[in-house]
Amino acid sequence: IKAGNFYMSAWETPQNGITAKFTARDLLEFMSDTFTTISTTITLYDLALEALTQADLPLNGDGSVKWILDDSLKDTTITVPEEFNYSIADVLKLVANAGRCVIYQDRTGTLNIKPVANELTDYIIDRFNSYQNAEYEITKELKSVDVNDGMGTATNSQFGEIQTISNPLIQDATVANNVAE
Repeated sequence: IKAGNFYMSAWETPQNGITAKFTARDLLEFMSDTFTTISTTITLYDLALEALTQADLPLNGDGSVKWILDDSLKDTTITVPEEFNYSIADVLKLVANAGRCVIYQDRTGTLNIKPVANELTDYIIDRFNSYQNAEYEITKELKSVDVNDGMGTATNSQFGEIQTISNPLIQDATVANNVAE
């Protein structure tokens, strides 16, 4: 199973030369610099594009970029707050959250920001190819989701925990309610 593309960030080789320890990271390792936007009113798609351009990621072997942005991010226009001091990686996470998407690096090393897929598209682990029993943890029931201190809410149950989301890119009640949902 191809695990993905990773970039070596550290290594250790003791004097005996028998073993070596390597640390590898994904594309988010290249995105720790502070994001500096050039726009004030912008779509989530263009904001992500600015962040990825600033990150100056390595290109694929064929010269293409290492990311895929979903077109649904073009539907939401925001005003970048004046005090917007986040790393490039954090900006991409905020964009994904505000656009009701997920951010992940797939097995080919491509960074994806797109909605959650409902169908299985990857390697399926079942009882025939699993070497250990799965571990699981039961979480508390979700009562509701609160976005930006009441700007948007979604109720799930009468009992349980309230999950809060604080995201400066969510600036409209309709978007906040959609994210909460």
